[in-house]
Amino acid sequence: MKTVWILLLVLILLCLLIFITRLSIRVMAAYAPGDVRLHVQVRFWFIRYTLDVPAFLKKRKAKQAEGKAAEKTKEQAEKTDRSVSEWLEKLPELIKTAGDIHTIIKGFLRKIKVKKFEWITHFGTGDAAATGIASGGIWSVKGIVAGFLANYMQVVRAPELQVHPVFQGKVTATQLDCTVSFQIGQAMIAGLKLFRYIRRHRSVFVAQTEEVQQHT
Repeated sequence: MKTVWILLLVLILLCLLIFITRLSIRVMAAYAPGDVRLHVQVRFWFIRYTLDVPAFLKKRKAKQAEGKAAEKTKEQAEKTDRSVSEWLEKLPELIKTAGDIHTIIKGFLRKIKVKKFEWITHFGTGDAAATGIASGGIWSVKGIVAGFLANYMQVVRAPELQVHPVFQGKVTATQLDCTVSFQIGQAMIAGLKLFRYIRRHRSVFVAQTEEVQQHT
């Protein structure tokens, strides 16, 4: 009996430790014509896992293509379009659902720490005037993103934003390096709240899923 209580206590302590442990996620992305890279690195205690997203999606797409080729039939289901009136009828419910989900997610976002956010862009259109105007637009977009981080998350270090206009050539290249961390327990609570909400409003999500499937 004593052994059972000890094992139970160890299990509770382990669950508590996992609950308060911080999970660190680093996103490294780079884009240039003909070169798209996206790596997601997850760190948990002494465990580190890195996912090459483009390679993963490529493999997954290949498997799905094989499955569809095997199950493909001569007849295809007709695609139906939802009328405007039906969309308008559901619009208030959809808006309320989006607002409720936003509230749940917002509470979780406030607990996320942004340890690093570095976004560097080199851009040129070949025309000096157009490049200058476009660079201003890029700065605006980056400012909006930085404002979102500051308003919704805990920014530990000020974001590093750079825009390098290239006035004598056509260039499009950008690099993003972002690291965030949060407690696993906080993510579990947010996920549980979201799951419970979806269960209570299952009809709305089922209807939207069926609509998406009809249009694919």
